[in-house]
Amino acid sequence: MSNNLPEQDSYIDYKTFLSNNFDPREYANSTINNSSTNGDGDGDIPIALSKLSFSIESLNKQIHDQVVANYEDLISLAFGIKDLENILGTLKNGIQSLNTSLDSLKTRVFTPYSQMKNFIIQLERLQAASDLLRQVVKFLSLVKCIENQLYELDKDEDDKKDKTIQYLELATNLSELETLLQEVNFDGIDCVQTNLYIIQKARFKIKHGALRSLEKKNIN
Repeated sequence: MSNNLPEQDSYIDYKTFLSNNFDPREYANSTINNSSTNGDGDGDIPIALSKLSFSIESLNKQIHDQVVANYEDLISLAFGIKDLENILGTLKNGIQSLNTSLDSLKTRVFTPYSQMKNFIIQLERLQAASDLLRQVVKFLSLVKCIENQLYELDKDEDDKKDKTIQYLELATNLSELETLLQEVNFDGIDCVQTNLYIIQKARFKIKHGALRSLEKKNIN
């Protein structure tokens, strides 16, 4: 189809009317202002209206001529558009069916995935709790050993025999207990917190025993 305009329409700037920013109010104001600037006053406005009316009639005629000249093409295009709409409708239904299938597949996959994720979380937390409990048991066992050793040392405090081996065993258990406290976070474990006093008690006992041993050696 031809886009050429008759020569008598050349005084109309049709591109202005194709602009995305075209505003009828702005066009009217511009026409009025141009009329005032030219000094002709209101006389130019009817002329502008006459030009626009002529252009409208000219465009209507061209549209009519194009329709008549390309009637068969336009009819084919109209049927083609209808067929395209039918194809798009079928495609839309297919997409909806696909989305439904995907939703169903997502549900079947997500459910076992979610369960497996929960199982893994539970397993990790059970392992963490189990490891912590083992460390608590180890801590309490060391505390029990140190308490027994302190009791034996206190009971035989006036005994003249050499207790170096007992003090070494106490020092070994105390060192292991302090290492355990550095490696494991026992914050919030009440049975651990209430038995921390044993560390200071054992340290004092070892220090006191070492001093007594030095005194005995000096006396001898």
